[in-house]
Amino acid sequence: MRSSYPRRGGRRGAALGLVLVASLVFLPAPAQAEESYPVEPEGTFTFVGHGYGHGRGLSQWGAHGAAVAGLTTNQILAFYYPGTSITGQPDTDITVRLTTGRSNELAVDTAPGLALRWQGGTLPLPTTSTGNRILSWRLFRGPTSLLLDFVDTSAPVWRRYSVVPGSSATFLSSTGRLRLVQPDFQRREYRGGLGLLTSGTSGVLTFNAVRMEQYVPSVLPAEMPSSWPPAALRAQAVAARTYASHQRHFATGPTHTCDTTACQVYPGVALYALDGRLVRSYEATPTTTAVTATANQVLVTGGAFSYAFTQFSSSNGGWSAAGSQPYLVAKPDPYDGLVPNGVHRWTQSVAASRVAAAYPAVGRPQRLTVLGRDGRGEWGGRISLLRVEGSAGSVTVSGDAFRTATGLRSTWWSTARPTQTAGGVMRDVTGDGIPDAFGRDGSRGTLSFYAGRADGSFSAPRVVGTGWGMHDWIGSPGDVDRDGVPDLYAREAATGVLWLYELDRTGVARSRRAVGTGWHTVDQIVLPGDVTGDGVPDVYGRNAATGNLQFYAGAGGGALQPPRTVDAGWHTLDAVLGIGDVTSDGVPDLLGRRRNDGALVLYPLRRDGTVVGATVVNRGWAPFDMLVGASGSAGSAVYARAPGGAGGTLVRYPVGPGGAVSPGTAVGTGWNLHTSVS
Repeated sequence: MRSSYPRRGGRRGAALGLVLVASLVFLPAPAQAEESYPVEPEGTFTFVGHGYGHGRGLSQWGAHGAAVAGLTTNQILAFYYPGTSITGQPDTDITVRLTTGRSNELAVDTAPGLALRWQGGTLPLPTTSTGNRILSWRLFRGPTSLLLDFVDTSAPVWRRYSVVPGSSATFLSSTGRLRLVQPDFQRREYRGGLGLLTSGTSGVLTFNAVRMEQYVPSVLPAEMPSSWPPAALRAQAVAARTYASHQRHFATGPTHTCDTTACQVYPGVALYALDGRLVRSYEATPTTTAVTATANQVLVTGGAFSYAFTQFSSSNGGWSAAGSQPYLVAKPDPYDGLVPNGVHRWTQSVAASRVAAAYPAVGRPQRLTVLGRDGRGEWGGRISLLRVEGSAGSVTVSGDAFRTATGLRSTWWSTARPTQTAGGVMRDVTGDGIPDAFGRDGSRGTLSFYAGRADGSFSAPRVVGTGWGMHDWIGSPGDVDRDGVPDLYAREAATGVLWLYELDRTGVARSRRAVGTGWHTVDQIVLPGDVTGDGVPDVYGRNAATGNLQFYAGAGGGALQPPRTVDAGWHTLDAVLGIGDVTSDGVPDLLGRRRNDGALVLYPLRRDGTVVGATVVNRGWAPFDMLVGASGSAGSAVYARAPGGAGGTLVRYPVGPGGAVSPGTAVGTGWNLHTSVS
């Protein structure tokens, strides 16, 4: 089954935020955990995710990538449906329930050799009536039987031709093609026969009875672009034929399959205007060639009629999902994403009002809490269960139900928390003279401590706290309570409260207290160190609404003085970070990256927190999705993450006097796991 056309189609870097001192490491992502994502101040939820559709069986974008990589049709099928084998079958009819016809009736245009097959036999239909050319015929349900009408050139009215006993009848033509009259009076052409059958006490169903090898040429270009490599098209043809054969074999109703994405998209042969002009052809030469090359081939799991349940979707995002059959396995897919596309990884915003409309019992939506994932892939994999929480209550729903209600592309998602780009003043926690690090796991909400080593690496992480999932930003300004040990600031996502965590020498938070409110109005928090020279670290914040840079002078004990606007126009930057004193004037400086061209700009500061000027010190920084400043005994540096490739390569660029940037050195890969470093 297909869930989205492949041509339809971000990034959240992660489940993990890292507060860093000098060098950087990453925490492994957990398989399952409870995660909490509050609604954003703008009244939306912004998601990043992988894949489009359920992810079971063949990935259409993956088949494309596999074909580009040189896999054959059989190899592609073996990868996505392991344990199945290819066999042949006779070319027999499949009955497709149609949604394209007129309400409560079936109308077709006259055609050469037109006849009506009913339970009493086959009735040839005339082409004229009293000398007037017959234009169209229709079947509809009467009180006790079907009724057959026609319309001719004499008048635009239907006239009774015959009563048709029984509950079903089918139009046939000698050409093997018929044109169905749609509600908009356009004509949709189908091969085979077009029929009507009664349903329930008063309804009807319209269907198309067509040979399998005439059905698949219409399905294939609707499910996969005809411009894709032949091996991918042939693999999709076998999967589509097998899926339809499986539905036909196990069907219990009057029809075998449908013409929508609930089954497989089946648009017919072509669409014509009322005057006979071709509007659109639904078949294409490359896809028809693929069908012919694989004629009658299906996948089976054993003996006769053991058709495989060959589900497929647009993209599995790089990891297939387990299905109901042993050959629908969960495993990494190296081919999905090999060809760039917009659904392997995506960003999507959903208004909180849409969530409220889907789940009115919760009132005003406040947060989403993920209760379970399948344990496979980034963020712990696809979501199996989540809780929608609001002002009036909560409701627990499946990941599939939430996806359907909100229009998300898949159940494999997290929220697009902004990359934390502010460089903090993190120092030696343990007192051994070596910088240490903290890591916040955004999925499990745990805080881990990494003791630094003399060579710049870190010891194995040790969990030093839980409940940190409530925060969407953390950073160390340095030692604000003057006990000789660096401390942490953290912003509570749901309320915008800024908390101070006082640390001991083991990295454990001894206490916490609120030191400010309203911090949800700030979209960049920058920790430059001590700007005013009073021995207390200070803070900058960019107002999200105005783009103004605000200065919060440290007040001692972790408190901050009321903000002062010190500059305007900072919305033109998409990253702002502390870099230490690179101008050698005794006052820390800031670096910012310009949003429009990726240039790196140095902003010297004065003791009163104002900005002296702006100088471009380097260019070409747009490809990086995260920038982090660092300053210590080894000098100042910028850490930059390059997304993609090995999952996010982290590069260290030394920054010298005057902001001069030296060539970078790669210091690690796999950094797409992280939402923040500081």
